[in-house]
Amino acid sequence: MVPAWKQVMNEETNALVSQGYWVLVSAPKNAVVVKYHWFYTLKYSPDGSVDRYKARLVAKGYTHIYDIDFLRIPS
Repeated sequence: MVPAWKQVMNEETNALVSQGYWVLVSAPKNAVVVKYHWFYTLKYSPDGSVDRYKARLVAKGYTHIYDIDFLRIPS
């Protein structure tokens, strides 16, 4: 894996944890884990050179089952 992609993936996961979107836990043995995808994008400068790497982690929301995979936390 290209080190730049690995760095932006780490930044994305750290941002999700620090903003409270994620809490990392161990899955129960009989749990079905919600699948996800990484989306990668290159951002270019006006001269055509690569300006930055961008990675986003997206869960497959259509596979979630309320009260099993997630709970709505009151704000």
